[in-house]
Amino acid sequence: MPQNSLSSSVCHNACGSQLHLLCCRSLLTAAAFADRRLQRSGRCHESEVYAAFRRTSGKYRSTDTLSDPTLRDMVRNWHPGVERTRTGYLKNVSLRKLVTPSSSNSSSVRSSV
Repeated sequence: MPQNSLSSSVCHNACGSQLHLLCCRSLLTAAAFADRRLQRSGRCHESEVYAAFRRTSGKYRSTDTLSDPTLRDMVRNWHPGVERTRTGYLKNVSLRKLVTPSSSNSSSVRSSV
């Protein structure tokens, strides 16, 4: 897996000292999600990325705990080459397909957003 670039830039610039621990935890959660579910190519709508992140990270299901603009900044730090159109599409980032084992020995691919 590629080394993520979320390690320090967002945390120290985006949060105040009071929220530092919360920011670090959400940053690590977002980095793990990005490494697992995002790829640095393609295109998708930002709402698909946010919905997939919130589905996999129960603690951050609400925008009250982690806002969409903060999540957007975390995606940008994970992949600086991402571009956002004014309609909310992300260029150079897309969701990976989820591979889930079926009841038989073959595997099925599930697209979950």
